[in-house]
Amino acid sequence: MFLKIALEHILSLLSAFVDAMACYPENSHYEGFARNFYPWVFKYIPYSPILGVLTQLKERNGIKGAVSCRSGKQGSTILGGYEAAVYFLFSLIYLISRSVAVSLIASQVNSASTVPASVLYDVPSPVYCLEGDLHSRSKFVIIHHIHELRNF
Repeated sequence: MFLKIALEHILSLLSAFVDAMACYPENSHYEGFARNFYPWVFKYIPYSPILGVLTQLKERNGIKGAVSCRSGKQGSTILGGYEAAVYFLFSLIYLISRSVAVSLIASQVNSASTVPASVLYDVPSPVYCLEGDLHSRSKFVIIHHIHELRNF
């Protein structure tokens, strides 16, 4: 699970840096990244590496709100210009597989809930009482059924 999350994050950063290199080829990679994804900060304040790091730490959702300005240089990157497509496809497959897994796990809740219900139905109604004082016989019956449930 952690590996999938880390891979998705790395792919998103790779896509973001490739977009930034296309938009700001004259700047360093990180400066281009910061200027491309936080233009509202660096429009009024001059860039510094410390300010770029602080802005990135403060604005965790900056990558998703960025505007791409690719210039058409597809072959000069690690994945040949398909970083955004690989990131999107991986994120989509990850999201769908996670949703299916949660649905399958949640569907087991109904099956598991029928096990204690059948044991509780076997307790006779005169001895089953949640309120008041329980007699020694009813305590024994309920405890006996609880042990059966644990051993099931």
